[in-house]
Amino acid sequence: MFDHSFKLPNRKKEGDFFHINQAIEKFSDLIIQIDRKEDLPDRYIRIKLLAEAFIISLNELEQSVFSSEKYSKKIHTTYEEDMDAEELKDYYLHVYYYKNSFIRIFSILDKLGYFLNDLFELKTEQVKPRFSYYTALRQMYSLKKHPTLQKLLYHIKLEYKEPMKTLRKRRNLEIHYINVEMLDDLAKTDDVSKEKVTVENLANNVYILQQGYKMVCLSLIEVFDYANQLLQKKL
Repeated sequence: MFDHSFKLPNRKKEGDFFHINQAIEKFSDLIIQIDRKEDLPDRYIRIKLLAEAFIISLNELEQSVFSSEKYSKKIHTTYEEDMDAEELKDYYLHVYYYKNSFIRIFSILDKLGYFLNDLFELKTEQVKPRFSYYTALRQMYSLKKHPTLQKLLYHIKLEYKEPMKTLRKRRNLEIHYINVEMLDDLAKTDDVSKEKVTVENLANNVYILQQGYKMVCLSLIEVFDYANQLLQKKL
């Protein structure tokens, strides 16, 4: 289906939040310049607003990932029920920011899918009314639109396949199924279950979360660098 021989270029921009902000701001400026020159269709105003929204979303994600890691480092007790009040507070803060992070990761990817669909007129909604970033990426391949960017994004997807798979399961469990904490509470009230519940490997969880964050950053960088190159040709 895809070209597996394609190799990602060497990247120095990995996780560069500043670079992404610059690229998005440049994208917005280019749209304004081109619109003054040739009166762009109205949809470009919507595309510009969608682009600028990524700056806020990514900042919120970055802060959540940072806070998740910060509070995870304060947890040293193996069992939740053995934690004192201060450590328990830090643990709950870690859990909050951890969940907030992986939900935001997929939220940004969904927005990126709609952005690509709008920018390149992929008409992905005709394939699937409620589509994801990955559906839009497949649509790019099917339509053979912007293959250079499509290959870059696809191989970023491959590179981070495993951590994203783990985070997707967590996100689906959190949103669609019974809350994990509720399951723990049920287990604790069950007379059959006498064993303490061990706290997960928080360092590993945070590492996987950081991989998801990198995947989002790299994807955004490639999209806006590529889009800016296209727009510059119109000036």
